Amino acid sequence: MKQFDFNESDIHHLKTSQFLMPGFVDTHLHAPQYEFTGTGYNLQLLDWLDKCTFPTEAKFSDVQLASKVYQSVVKRTINNGTTTASYFATIHVESAIELCKIIAQCGQRALVGKVNMDRESPDNYIETTSSSIADTEKFIEFVEGMKNPLVEAVITPRFLPTCTDELLKQLAELAKKKGLKTQSHLCEQLGEVGYTMNFYPSDQYPSHQNCTQVFDKMGLLNEKTYMAHCIHLKEEEL
Repeated sequence: MKQFDFNESDIHHLKTSQFLMPGFVDTHLHAPQYEFTGTGYNLQLLDWLDKCTFPTEAKFSDVQLASKVYQSVVKRTINNGTTTASYFATIHVESAIELCKIIAQCGQRALVGKVNMDRESPDNYIETTSSSIADTEKFIEFVEGMKNPLVEAVITPRFLPTCTDELLKQLAELAKKKGLKTQSHLCEQLGEVGYTMNFYPSDQYPSHQNCTQVFDKMGLLNEKTYMAHCIHLKEEEL
């Protein structure tokens, strides 16, 4: 029978007043949205994105602003017991890198995504397909270079309306090549579902009958995929 040498391990003896408990896991967290928490509850999803979310997230091209907000959100989540979180950053690669640095400094376990958006987005908050892929590759390279087992990159197309088919396919190839997980939004709100499917008319896309099938056809639905919300999934999507 193999003998284990516990003398080589760090042993911490708990006091009678101390105990161990598991941390919370937040599987979906938009780090930049901490900046406007609690606003826009009178709006439907798509209007809320246009009036609150996109204008705020566009400002995160300023790494100093991003650093201030990201320090606040990471420290707040940790203080409330969240030891693992899956973050959406913004489309800005340098700000996404800053988020990873802050997470590492604070000692949280996290999956972090540089958001991808190459259509149906404001003029001051949109990428080209090629720049989106290039910046995502740069972001992944940085996270890999951190060699921090607590922080990993995750492929993050925002949601179907803001991503062209070409972008989705290239992201799927990148995820497969790097062995990365993928996160996005799926069937969050009925207006959003209807809006999304307008991009895939049945006469042109007979195989795309719902949002889940679109992700599947693009190569982004597999054992490493996790989706936020999924409130209005149809039986065949489940």
